Amino acid sequence: MDALLKANPIDVPRALIQQEVNALKADEKVPSGSPEIDEKLEEVGRRRVSLGLLLAEIVKQNQIKVEPKKLREAVEHFASTYEKPDEVVRWYYSDKKRLGEVESFVLENEVVDWLISSATLKDVSSSFDALIKQGQTSA
Repeated sequence: MDALLKANPIDVPRALIQQEVNALKADEKVPSGSPEIDEKLEEVGRRRVSLGLLLAEIVKQNQIKVEPKKLREAVEHFASTYEKPDEVVRWYYSDKKRLGEVESFVLENEVVDWLISSATLKDVSSSFDALIKQGQTSA
């Protein structure tokens, strides 16, 4: 995902970042006010929004879809850790929002699989010192 973001920098609307920050605060019950926390949340929000937009475009351009069979397999996998898996499967399928969360997870995995299969690797010669120096600047 880092490589995807680096290769495809996009301007993200401020309103979308703020919406994501607000969602993060609500989900994590993070108090407002600390500049350090707000800065970190904005960084996370920008990353999540950017990735979301990029992944949505990849899905659209490549017509990536979640097959019902794969969705069912994911739900059954999640449910298999419970005492009564059949009830958990019914619980997921009884609520479109819950099922949508699993579908989003499966779709993201489908996009990652597509990205990996579409990626091209190139060999680059480098010295040990250059690699160490590069690692220090990216940390």
